[in-house]
Amino acid sequence: MQAELAAAYQRIAELEHDGTELHAALAEAELRIHQMESESDTPPKALLAKLVATIAASSPVAKHGYHANQQYQYATDTDVLMAVRDAMAANGVFLQTAPGPVEREELPATPGKTPMNAARLTVRFSLWDRDSGESMCIWWPAEARDTADKAVAKAITSALKTFLLKTFLLPAFDDGDTEPGGRPAARPRANGAPPRQPPPPGVDPNTGEVKTINEKQIKMIRLKLAQAKVGESVACEQARVLGLEDLTNHQLDELLAWLAARRKPQ
Repeated sequence: MQAELAAAYQRIAELEHDGTELHAALAEAELRIHQMESESDTPPKALLAKLVATIAASSPVAKHGYHANQQYQYATDTDVLMAVRDAMAANGVFLQTAPGPVEREELPATPGKTPMNAARLTVRFSLWDRDSGESMCIWWPAEARDTADKAVAKAITSALKTFLLKTFLLPAFDDGDTEPGGRPAARPRANGAPPRQPPPPGVDPNTGEVKTINEKQIKMIRLKLAQAKVGESVACEQARVLGLEDLTNHQLDELLAWLAARRKPQ
């Protein structure tokens, strides 16, 4: 089976190198690899026992992300990792992530909007037992869109979040409590860490509309980030938004202040 598995991986590498759009052939090769990696004479009992112990030791997931446009609180990838990472390490469980071939598509722009880039792929998650060497392979679909070059990274991050949430049965804090004006109330973080306050969403007092920054402001903050050598994903995590286009003017001001503070000598 090892020889057949190696041949399947080699075939995928050849198709990717060739650059042809043979998605059907790639999908067939991926499916065969999935079948072969799933075949096992005996179940990985030691690994399964550690996965169950990891579930028992994991923390509930706090929601510290805030989507200003749609006004809801969500769990970031950091929130999910914080809930399960220590439990995995304590039980000797290692997770390996291996993205598969990417299918890309440029979506037509709507009036007044930037064109979107879509990415679709399948991610292979391999769970390993440090002590017994047993492993388990699970394939997970992933898809995301972005106005720049972050679609693939977003897809992999989304796949990792959902894989961990569903595999380790991680509960999230209830999203029903809100403060006056509809803002989510601050909640305790996992492991007793102090709560993060969601930034003001910039709601118009007359219409209730959330005003986000315009295209000129997006270009400006991208230039500032490039000058400061700070990645967009880091900035979005700092501002607790999914993308720069979701920033309100208040969040933009806070992000600029954060960048300025980083430049000051310690």
